[in-house]
Formats: sequence, structure tokens, C-alpha cells
Amino acid sequence: MLSNEQHLSGVELWTLFQHVFNCLPMAGLVGTKIFCAHGGISEDLISFKQFDRVYRPTDVCDIGLLCDLIWSDPSTVCSMFDPSPRGVSSVFGKQAVINFCSKMNVDLVCRAHQCVMD
Repeated sequence: MLSNEQHLSGVELWTLFQHVFNCLPMAGLVGTKIFCAHGGISEDLISFKQFDRVYRPTDVCDIGLLCDLIWSDPSTVCSMFDPSPRGVSSVFGKQAVINFCSKMNVDLVCRAHQCVMD
């Protein structure tokens, strides 16, 4: 831990935050029916038991389950999954969410990574 007298440079502070982020959960359940993730759902997620195999700290790769949980986005254009126009992860459509909720036995997908326009 840092004492009040310690001062970090911008790079040192950024590195410390990256380590903290690599220790945080990638997703979670509220009760048993609300799935929460920063980005969204992944077609690679087939069981919540997969989270038990993620060791901390971990780096998020450019592809795969953890990447999708952080960076995937909803789409009104596709129905299932398509590559993201942002070049990382994927976009997911309405049918993908319906299938995910049914397969994972949840009622709601809650995500944080969304800009709300005024």
C-alpha cells in the first residue's frame, strides 16, 4: 500500500491501476437472475463455472471470453454475433441475448459500457 507521503508518476499510477483492474471480477450475478458485465455477453460463455477457472490477476486478451465480457457491444443490426466495427470483440443482437438468458437461466443482462447521449 502507499503511504500519504509517497507520490507516483503518471506511469506508475497507471501501472498500479492496471494491476488492480486485472484483479477485479470480469462479470457477476445479482442474486441468480441478473447477469452483469462491463461490455456484454460472449458466445464463448457456456457456463458460469468458467469463471472459477479464471485466475487473478489476469490480463485481458484481444480475443475470447474475457475480452467479450469487457468490450462487446449490443447491436440493432445483427441478431446473433458479428465482429465489432471497433476492431475488438464482437457485437451481439437481440436473439443472442434471448438465447443467452435462456441458456444461462437469467432474466436480465446489465452492462456498463455504454455512452448515453443527452
